[in-house]
Amino acid sequence: MSETVSRPPSVWITQIVLILLGGLWGLMFLAQFFMTVTRFGSAAELVFGLFAALIVGTFSLVFLAGFWGLVRRRVYGRWIGVVGVALVTVASLLGSVFRPGDPSQHYEYTNSSQLFGAVVSQLVLTGLLLFLAYRLARGNRANSFFRGKDQAV
Repeated sequence: MSETVSRPPSVWITQIVLILLGGLWGLMFLAQFFMTVTRFGSAAELVFGLFAALIVGTFSLVFLAGFWGLVRRRVYGRWIGVVGVALVTVASLLGSVFRPGDPSQHYEYTNSSQLFGAVVSQLVLTGLLLFLAYRLARGNRANSFFRGKDQAV
């Protein structure tokens, strides 16, 4: 009987993150593509819209390829997963620091307790995402999983 290493939690969680990101970017690709094809005014708008859809579709395919690589126990899936989790972390931080300048009303904190809670929750979320990326990139169980060797836990 051959001994195989069970899939560590860092791989499972990264697979979930990658399939969600791939699906969301895929939906954005479909929306961009169909809006571009059905509502264009000039050839320049059509080309620009299709180029934007191509970029969004590429992100979707990369995340889905990372998911598939983790399913198949491939090293490229591991590193696409690490980069995907890092991108989510950076996007979360940038979205918290730099607010978009649009006419819609963003939520505001009415007292220091709300602000403190928001900062603490953002730090916890960021710390957990970075810990996930670290465990996938450098964790002993992930290393043995991708090598296919059993290791006592």
